[in-house]
Amino acid sequence: MAATAGTPRARALSAALREARIAAKIGVRELGRMLEYTHVEISNWETGKRVPKIETVAAILATAWRRQNGIESSILPATCTNRTGSRSA
Repeated sequence: MAATAGTPRARALSAALREARIAAKIGVRELGRMLEYTHVEISNWETGKRVPKIETVAAILATAWRRQNGIESSILPATCTNRTGSRSA
């Protein structure tokens, strides 16, 4: 069952996303630019106001992992489809 905004599952997901971003030393605005989302959307996901799609969660975690491990190339692309339908890395 999918997490719904405000549930304990959504709060746990939002905390994990924020922890991953902070551990990777990526700012909210920077992550938004990297994944082609606004900083407001990133913030809403991290506070549990909204729940991102699973593809977006994967992209956020992959981006954070790559940054933490010093991988800046597209060897492991963190692709997702944003609202406009275009692919982002």
